[in-house]
Amino acid sequence: MQYQFAFDDLCSVANASVRVQVTTTPDKRKRYKLPSGFTPITPLYYHQLVGVHRIVQHAQYGLFDEPGLGKTLQLAYAAHELQQTRRIEKTIIICKASHAYTWQTQLSLHLPSCKVHSLVGCAPSQRAYDDAADFTIINYELLQRSGKYCNPPLRVPWSYQTLLYSEDVARLIAYASKYKCAVVLDESQYIKSMRANITRTLCALAPLFTHRYIATGTPISERPDDAWSQVFFLDYGKLFGTSYLSFLRNYADLVQTPYGLKVVRYKNMHALHKRLRTISIRRLKVDCLDLPPKLVRDIPLLANATHVRVMNKYRDALLTALHAHKGNTITLQRHSNISQALQDIQVAAAMPCLLDAHCERKHNTKYQRLLDDLNDMQDAHLIVWCVHVAVAKRLTTYLQQDGINTACIYGEVSHAQRARIVDAFQSGKGARVLVATQASLRENVTLTRAKRAMYYELDWALTNWVQSQDRIHRIDAQSASGAASQVEHILLDVPLLQQSLDAYMFAAIQAKQSVAQSVTDGARGKQTITKLKLIRALRW
Repeated sequence: MQYQFAFDDLCSVANASVRVQVTTTPDKRKRYKLPSGFTPITPLYYHQLVGVHRIVQHAQYGLFDEPGLGKTLQLAYAAHELQQTRRIEKTIIICKASHAYTWQTQLSLHLPSCKVHSLVGCAPSQRAYDDAADFTIINYELLQRSGKYCNPPLRVPWSYQTLLYSEDVARLIAYASKYKCAVVLDESQYIKSMRANITRTLCALAPLFTHRYIATGTPISERPDDAWSQVFFLDYGKLFGTSYLSFLRNYADLVQTPYGLKVVRYKNMHALHKRLRTISIRRLKVDCLDLPPKLVRDIPLLANATHVRVMNKYRDALLTALHAHKGNTITLQRHSNISQALQDIQVAAAMPCLLDAHCERKHNTKYQRLLDDLNDMQDAHLIVWCVHVAVAKRLTTYLQQDGINTACIYGEVSHAQRARIVDAFQSGKGARVLVATQASLRENVTLTRAKRAMYYELDWALTNWVQSQDRIHRIDAQSASGAASQVEHILLDVPLLQQSLDAYMFAAIQAKQSVAQSVTDGARGKQTITKLKLIRALRW
């Protein structure tokens, strides 16, 4: 079956009525009969139909839609189309372990005739590939470990270094060599670092797959050069070349330091954006869906005397570490004493009782604001985003003690328990307040029961900020009609304690987002901070 759809020139579905049969439904989604003759049981939005065909038209492609536009559904139906037209035989989904349950349930829901096999969570002796499966789900962590296998040899493309790989990688090589396979890297920013073992392994494995697809809402998670290794996995250097250093010189001004080359500033972002568009598609929710707008509100808070005393103690400790540091640039991964002092001052702002037993609940300025908001909201649901697990746990305890039905999700919560909490929250039969760390629940989850979220703590990572807010601003997968909830706006509250680094961190996140948007929508990977700016931010 040949796909001849000129979607760039397509203005309406009617223009393609010769090849796509359409059955309308009461909402904005429609039932399309795809060229293979298959009619998805799930009605699609028009942007999803376009995404399916763009993917099917290309053997290597990136789906960079803004979080909340249904990338999982598009990839599932595109892979099924490729199987129906005999261009591939099997599809391998590589995702984070915490996302495997979502993929398994979504594939079973939207493609009930296909067999789905997951290796995630299986014991090593049970991680065998099923020849009868149409979709196989594995997690990145299985491919991370090195081992003793070297035949057939795997070589890192840009260094020709031979890799020793694990038994799990050996099984994947055997399976991909046996069948014509498509591979999907879900949340592909996971391989943004060319030095990471998982990135080198996947890039070495890439030629085994006849079709390769990457999907993420944040391809530029921290810096523009995050895109290089992701695109290299797709096209093996056709777009940006095989030299990372050459790519960096094209899009950044560099300076030599004792620690190596350092990016002074990025450049040619518009040119980078145009080149990325040739191998990917990205749509924004504002252009595709009739969703209520997001309203980000920064809320200045003035700490009480007891809270200020705790903040001043840890501010002084941080200032001591900063003054002892030589140089103006601080790399958090390298300077552990400053990193720890920064974490302490963040915890002191969010949950001072964890650092000072004399600071009671009533002295916690942010918590008192949270209680006031919950009282004003009556019975409405709320997401509370944290960064530190200890803060999330103590906050959950406080809310439960105050009679508020609260659940908590963090990294150590099992995938099954996490799914039960989310399902209960979405159905309205579970907790009213869901407290979660941003890193544990920022992706592949729908939390649209809540129309409001509070960022109780801020993180330095742009990905956590962007992905987490779209948990409540997205297509409601649980809605029978697919229509957006009729609310005036989605509220994202960011309480900024004046005697803290909250405002400084909020400004840093917004600056990173501006750089990322210059690439995807028309700072380095290691978290670096300017010493003088940080000292100024500590003056309160």
